[in-house]
Amino acid sequence: MPSLAGFHDLSGIPGFIDHMATGRSLNVPDFANASLPTPRVVEMYAAMGMQSLLAAPLVKQGRPTAVLVMVDTEKRVGSERAVALIGEVADRTWAALERARAEGALRESEERLRQFGEASLDVLWIRDAETLQWTYLTPAFETIHGLSREEALTGDNYRGWQDLIVAEDRAYAVDKISRVGAGERVTFEYCIRRPVDGEVRWLRNTDFPMRDGAGRVVRIGGVGHDITTLKRVQAAMADSETRLRTLMEGIPQLVWRSGKDGLWTWASPQWMSLTGQAQAESHGFGWIDAVHPDDRAAAMQAWDRAQPHGRLDVEYRVRRLSDSAWLWHRTRSVPVRDAPGPGGAEGPITEWLGTTTDIDDLRRLQDEQQVLVAELQHRTRNLLAVVRNVARRSIGPSPERDEYDARLAALGRVQGFLSRSPGYSVPLGDVVEAELQAAGDGASAKVEVAGPAVDLPGESVQAVALALHELATNAVKYGAMAQPSAQLSVTWRIEAGEGGAPCLVIDWRESRVAMPAGPPARRGYGTELITRALPYQLRAETALEFMPDGVRCRIILPASAFSGRAEKEFA
Repeated sequence: MPSLAGFHDLSGIPGFIDHMATGRSLNVPDFANASLPTPRVVEMYAAMGMQSLLAAPLVKQGRPTAVLVMVDTEKRVGSERAVALIGEVADRTWAALERARAEGALRESEERLRQFGEASLDVLWIRDAETLQWTYLTPAFETIHGLSREEALTGDNYRGWQDLIVAEDRAYAVDKISRVGAGERVTFEYCIRRPVDGEVRWLRNTDFPMRDGAGRVVRIGGVGHDITTLKRVQAAMADSETRLRTLMEGIPQLVWRSGKDGLWTWASPQWMSLTGQAQAESHGFGWIDAVHPDDRAAAMQAWDRAQPHGRLDVEYRVRRLSDSAWLWHRTRSVPVRDAPGPGGAEGPITEWLGTTTDIDDLRRLQDEQQVLVAELQHRTRNLLAVVRNVARRSIGPSPERDEYDARLAALGRVQGFLSRSPGYSVPLGDVVEAELQAAGDGASAKVEVAGPAVDLPGESVQAVALALHELATNAVKYGAMAQPSAQLSVTWRIEAGEGGAPCLVIDWRESRVAMPAGPPARRGYGTELITRALPYQLRAETALEFMPDGVRCRIILPASAFSGRAEKEFA
């Protein structure tokens, strides 16, 4: 007969659908005489030359699955033997198909496993659960263990595996494998020594039982991961942590660590010894309990300011457990940041590492120094007053005695500034105003005074004050302060000097002054002070000019001769 492969409508065969659903065989000995056959079916099968049919349906797991059909070109009544034979052939054919499908799926699964195993950097293996012999190893075994798979699988390979393990880990690893044979899943770490080069490598194994349909452990599967690099990094980090901890516990400062929000996570033994706090008590904001109540607000505000700027610097008093004394300490900290962000932006703060240093003795010495300086300045002013009185009694009235007396007065004003100024420095603006006031024209509309906030240290202020005094004295006698229509401008600024370092430029400018014809007949004390003493004493650059409309003087001080907010903003 020609092939009947294709799609056929069997719904017109009487009883076919019912027989399929129940699994009962169907016997149609003659289509032409079958009960209630549809004319279309009779015509269709007659066209194919079919007169009779015998069908054996298969029902698997309660569902109609397939049917084996035998047709004949002649009328045929199927015997019981024929029906049984068709049913047996159907079962055997279905079983053969299922077995072929299963074998194909197994081959596909094994191929996927092979490809996965060969691509994996980890070692995959399978052991026989009874003999513990390896039956499967992936290529990564050779890279990690330094031994070919052929050598590893030869002979008693379970004993060979044990020989690769370093002696101190061998019993431990064998015990883990025996626990897997008992049905337990285990993960453990151990060291092997590669036979090819003697290198010791760390492995992390995960072994698990593989069971048959009855639940018996028949195989042991495993995954081995080389963690040598990780172990070395961990060892290096642990060694670094130990060194850092040893350093932090050995220095005299109180050392601490905190999270990004300022909550302490660790305090050094020095802190606990000083304050009596336990480690857990100092964590979070517990450390604030050891700070003087009057200083706690300042300490917390310093933390708030540190977050955006990335720097903590604050002083407060800490209670000492041994005698309940409050000792001044200075806390400094910088943040530890994560990796930089896009465009090189600073990474986020991950934690803070800081020190708290005892500055109580330093504070006391600074206070004592302030007292001593004030006393010294007081005695210096008194001594200058004595010298002025002696000069007045020893030297008769004369212009020279007046000049000498005025210079001593200028020195006295400087000493007065120094005695009142913290840090032994004086604002330049105060010095300028004082000398102009002493000259009798500090608030006149004809005088302009302007400049940024700049401080002169003690070693600079005296020389600058004397220079300003000499310029003011000359202006009172001959210059801008002596002539009603004249003008005086005293200004200063910060600008870049040689090499880019900041310098302070002081300009004294007189204008609209009717100057005598020609330069001064002699170089007086003021000229010598400005042109020779200032460059020698302060490394200053000076220029003194007698212009047709008034005196011009420029004094340029290097960074070492001044300080203040303006200098920091310039930097």
